[in-house]
Amino acid sequence: LRDAYAHERLGFADEQMRQWFNDAGFGDITTKHLKPKLADGQDRLTVSLWLAAVPAAAIPRKRNTLERVS
Repeated sequence: LRDAYAHERLGFADEQMRQWFNDAGFGDITTKHLKPKLADGQDRLTVSLWLAAVPAAAIPRKRNTLERVS
């Protein structure tokens, strides 16, 4: 990909993604790698997905519309 299409970045390491998610305050990071299932022996791209959850404490509580505002 670097030679044929001049790609500069071919992906991210799992540890780098975890660090970015942690730095942003996310937790419960799950990684899934989807490798191609091909029998032709050629190199193919692996798609990686990172899923992270916002900690419950970071989600603003929705106010009850009947609460009095002072």
